[in-house]
Amino acid sequence: MSVPGQSAGAGIRVHLAVFLLSFGSAWNACNMGAIVTPLADDLGATLGQIGLLSGTVFFIGVAASSLLGAEIGRRVPLGAGLRASCALCFVGNVLCAVSSDFTLLVAGRAIAGLGLGAALLFGGAFTRAVGGVRLLGIFGAGVTLGAGTALAVGAVIVDLDASWRLAFVVSAVAGLSALPFIPARVPSAVPRSEPSEGVWREALSSWPMWRLQILGLGSFSTPFVVGAWLVPYLVAGEDIGASLAGALGFLLFVVSAIWRDLGGRMLARGAGPGLLAWLGCALGAAGLALLAADRSFAAALAAVVLIGIGLSLPYALIYDEAERVLPERPLGGLGLILTGATTLPILVVPVIGAALASDHGGAAWLALAAFVLLSGLVNARPAVAPSARPA
Repeated sequence: MSVPGQSAGAGIRVHLAVFLLSFGSAWNACNMGAIVTPLADDLGATLGQIGLLSGTVFFIGVAASSLLGAEIGRRVPLGAGLRASCALCFVGNVLCAVSSDFTLLVAGRAIAGLGLGAALLFGGAFTRAVGGVRLLGIFGAGVTLGAGTALAVGAVIVDLDASWRLAFVVSAVAGLSALPFIPARVPSAVPRSEPSEGVWREALSSWPMWRLQILGLGSFSTPFVVGAWLVPYLVAGEDIGASLAGALGFLLFVVSAIWRDLGGRMLARGAGPGLLAWLGCALGAAGLALLAADRSFAAALAAVVLIGIGLSLPYALIYDEAERVLPERPLGGLGLILTGATTLPILVVPVIGAALASDHGGAAWLALAAFVLLSGLVNARPAVAPSARPA
């Protein structure tokens, strides 16, 4: 589906705009994953401090865009929002590329985070407006493939012994990649009207909402936490080079993209939501535990496949239940779940960095595995009863 009356060439252009918006913005989520060690060495910083840059500061920017999303969407035209997201990703990465101190890097990462948040907000609305549910699959694939490709490219930069600044230069180009394909005339996307007052009070008093939020943290956020530290963790084991570790990181996100789609198909065909939640999280926890126990190539390969499959199985389920967990506020419920999902990288990425620096990386992965397993177990009974699902 495309904008009515447009040519086949214009349809291809829209598809490219949708894919590159998510691909180029999500690139920023993992573009520091492979360069943390040379960056820390150059700045004289600890891995924990670099974790604050790669995870905490960046995802605070993403969360800020999500929290302000409804108000921004009412005030900013869709086309302007799309172009602004590209500009924010570009400017943030340019600041990082030319920075000579930690302060400028903080500013750059925050701006890039705002860019990703804006891309998810305006890009999702644009995708629904021009192509509906079918194009949302392309948009979602762009998110996972952008993050994975950034991890792989960063690893190659490290193996080539090139400057870490090159990773941010490439990220800036990726951030602008969608700009030439955004149509001059973008259809409007009118947000659905629903009550806004009291949404926080209703959400905080809802145990199903809390259970679903925990599942969202475990399923949505953990791959980005793993992507932030997978390469330096495996390279420190001395059996895997940076490029090979980056390829494993890329594989993690490719597997995630495939199984997010397959998990949705399984749910549509009647798979039990409780089964998808606890089985998926059990597989993801097993992968994290294997990563903690063994840094060999065979173990790491099995681990990323288990994590990619397991944490993707509940993906469609979370979206489905998030729109119904607060019955009168489908957009409010989904927005809170997605915003909450950004808190795990904000808190955990620097903690794992500090653990790696003190040679306690295995314990950090095991703690994360325990949380993922818990998130599945508390959702073994679905947050929204299957009988409540629309036919």
